[in-house]
Amino acid sequence: MEVIYTDTKDSSLAAVKLSSTTGNDSNVSRRLSAGRNCRPLAKAELISMVVGLGFFPFGYLLALYMMELPCYIDYCVEAESDIKRGQQISHHVFYAWMLLLAFAVYVSRRKPALRRFLHQPMSLPWNNAVALRITNGEGLFYGYLMSLVAFNFGFWWPIYWSHGSSHAPERFKSYFTAQLTGRLLDFPMGLVILGASKNTFFQTLLGVSFDSTLRAHRWIGYWIWWMTWTHTGAYLWSIAVDPTRSMVSRLFNVPEDRTRAKGKDHSEWGVGNWLVPLGLLGLVFLTPVFFTSLNYVRRRWFNVFYFTHFLVFPFLIFAWLHATTDFYYMIPGLGMYFVDAFLRYRAFKTPYKVAKAAYDGETGYVRVDLDLAEPLHYRGGQYIFVCFPDLAKHEWHPYSLISTPGAVVHAILLDPTDKRPSEWTRLVGDRLLKGDTESTRVCIEGPFGKPAFRVSEQEVIVCFVAGTGLAPALGIAREAWYSTGHRRVIIHWSVRQSGLSAQTASSLLCELAGECPNVSFVLYQTAHAVIPADEESAISAATGRVDFSHALDRAVDERTSTGATRVGVFICGGAAFTKDARSASVIFARRKSGVLVEIQEETFEF
Repeated sequence: MEVIYTDTKDSSLAAVKLSSTTGNDSNVSRRLSAGRNCRPLAKAELISMVVGLGFFPFGYLLALYMMELPCYIDYCVEAESDIKRGQQISHHVFYAWMLLLAFAVYVSRRKPALRRFLHQPMSLPWNNAVALRITNGEGLFYGYLMSLVAFNFGFWWPIYWSHGSSHAPERFKSYFTAQLTGRLLDFPMGLVILGASKNTFFQTLLGVSFDSTLRAHRWIGYWIWWMTWTHTGAYLWSIAVDPTRSMVSRLFNVPEDRTRAKGKDHSEWGVGNWLVPLGLLGLVFLTPVFFTSLNYVRRRWFNVFYFTHFLVFPFLIFAWLHATTDFYYMIPGLGMYFVDAFLRYRAFKTPYKVAKAAYDGETGYVRVDLDLAEPLHYRGGQYIFVCFPDLAKHEWHPYSLISTPGAVVHAILLDPTDKRPSEWTRLVGDRLLKGDTESTRVCIEGPFGKPAFRVSEQEVIVCFVAGTGLAPALGIAREAWYSTGHRRVIIHWSVRQSGLSAQTASSLLCELAGECPNVSFVLYQTAHAVIPADEESAISAATGRVDFSHALDRAVDERTSTGATRVGVFICGGAAFTKDARSASVIFARRKSGVLVEIQEETFEF
């Protein structure tokens, strides 16, 4: 293993060969076959995949059957023949759209060139130098999703326009807008829950990353929030200009003397009397779900976000009582969510042991070794969700794996520094470092994540990581060594600890990397204060930030002189760090016409 400590302002690199200080992987074969690196499906995952697939034909048929039943809620859209016929057509289109999407994803997995294109960062059409956080595949999905929304918009426009003639002219446009925007919620309501489930056939059969489905879940949720308010605002305007009944009476279903005199019963169910109060109750439950899911709240008060997110279920119930159409599209997503919840409960009831916990005083990192009792096969860059039920039963946090794929004991890296005393990472670190490892239970789910490139196909792999982003990079390095033995891996590690000496960094990397002689480390210390290397260390300490373009050129120049090469780029760090690394990698890929560059990014923004 080669460790290099550098200042980006100085192109000269001082290097030292370091021998491994651990032999944790000595009993693991150096040559794992590609098949064994791909984790086989567990029995529970296979069952969940089959059951999840079954929910789609079940939901399709159940919805058609329910449309034929007598009205069972306050407002049934099937009461009018043209609306019912339109609902059936819209229902067919939704499931056909889903089937076509699944087929397209399945085919893309069989076409390497297409798969690589879909996994690469998407660029702005008017500025190719700016790489977005979403991939080309995600961009195409959002475009495909908008085509579904556009269909609903165009399909229901003439139907509801013709129905508007029965309303007063002053109410016509606002009431028409309310009806149309309500329809634009149908499909997103059916899709939003699908992205929140980790253990589904999207991951196991179609190979879609949970990171991608979760981002889709988030953006679809934003759409539901704004469209719900548009729908509500348009209806409020329509009743505000209605001279036949007061707004209070319509909003809260309060009888008035003039309507009571006409013999109308406001408590009657099934004729739309409770339509508006039920919709408002749904909006009351949706509001905290939206605000606590914003990044600022979610990243600082995870428990607040987590528990308020369950208010989405009362929202869905009131949305269903408000209008039947939403539930018809939600059946597959709800079914898959409860299957995923069962698997999470199963993981919670199968705890493992903490084999060891070690603290490094200068970096502040805590290495935790988990004894999983049986081999865990994963691919470099994948991660697991970890729960310490003795501390927080409902908190599951993602952590990348450091150890060799197929090993029994796997390590994760915690950074409890600069955390609040009540923060989850701090609590875990404090408990383990008190020596209470034997009695500490740990539950895991995973691994998750679909790496954008196959390690065995790359000639050189360049990792740009910051802080504990070192962990997935080490996982990639170990897979590269134990599966091929000759893939070159260069890890550029940026740290901010001002008290980190070169000797300490060298020891830490030796311990974490183990026997991986194919790995070269380049360390960057971004803090202002620098502790020089002591006399026993041949590594120089310096400050500076990563020059991503220079690092990529240096990694491949010697190889491109003899012909084309394939380069895998892995990025993990903060938002600004990943943005700069991503843009530099995309520009490098376009500049080096003879180099095939594949980019994978990890930010853990759950």
